[in-house]
This record gives sequence, structure tokens and C-alpha cells, in this order.
Amino acid sequence: MLCAWAQDEAYTAPQLRSRLSEEQGVQVSVWLVQSALKEQGYVWKRTRHSLKNETKPNFGEPRQK
Repeated sequence: MLCAWAQDEAYTAPQLRSRLSEEQGVQVSVWLVQSALKEQGYVWKRTRHSLKNETKPNFGEPRQK
């Protein structure tokens, strides 16, 4: 279940713990969530802000007159 959620969307360990608590009624620590994912071979990095969906000006292209 945790692995499926982790594959679907980028979650932090506290977010996964909260979702597990809400949907399954199970209270676990963040450490236990991290350990379970690590045991399954998951690794993660700090989440970052993405500019992929931001509107960007087209640098390097000539302006329209």
C-alpha cells in the first residue's frame, strides 16, 4: 500500500504516515514509514519546487515587431 502511494505521487514520509492514518486507521511513526520504504528499495530526496508549469519568456528568440 505505501509503495503504491509512493509510486503514484511524490509524498514525504509524514504525508504518507498521515494518509495511512486517515485511510487505514493505523498510527505509526515517520521512522517506521521510512524504514518500510527503505526495506523495499525506495530512496528519496528532499522535495523541491518545480518551474515546469510556470510560464516562461522565450529567451533567445527575436521579439515580434
